[in-house]
Amino acid sequence: METEKIKGFSQNQIYTLGYLLVAASETGQDIEMIGYNNRSGNVYVALDNGVVLFEFEGRKNIYCSVTNNETGEELEYYDYAEAKEMSEILSSYYETQNDVK
Repeated sequence: METEKIKGFSQNQIYTLGYLLVAASETGQDIEMIGYNNRSGNVYVALDNGVVLFEFEGRKNIYCSVTNNETGEELEYYDYAEAKEMSEILSSYYETQNDVK
């Protein structure tokens, strides 16, 4: 697992990370990376299935995102199952595109 600047996390960010780690453990997926996005201000946990769990600082809701690797667009979801499904669809699409090339 890769970590990104955890030593600089505030107390609130550490609390948020703990909350996200509990949620990540409930998915059954391995954690690929944990870190902090300077642009958005979000602490995040990236799972090995391509889903990223994050929480806007101060809010107690977990959000999920999946990145479209072709466009760079981050697709955000309120529900892990929806994010996981989109990750699987995109992964299947990328595999098909690689087979064509």
